[in-house]
Amino acid sequence: MRVLNCAGARRQLEAYHDEELTISQQIEVSAHLEWCDSCAETLAGLRQLRAEVRSAAPGRAAEVVEASIDVRA
Repeated sequence: MRVLNCAGARRQLEAYHDEELTISQQIEVSAHLEWCDSCAETLAGLRQLRAEVRSAAPGRAAEVVEASIDVRA
């Protein structure tokens, strides 16, 4: 396992947040976040942004669920 510096970790934070990394990449970023408060704060900001976007369009999730139910029926 390679050790990431902040630049390497930040390049991968969005993909890490979206669970798009390989297992080994997830482990590398996660290990970096354990000791780097700055990168951990950046990830927390991404999570906050995601929560705000989801709360701004509360009916959107219901439409997607309803559409998938209709397709299965």
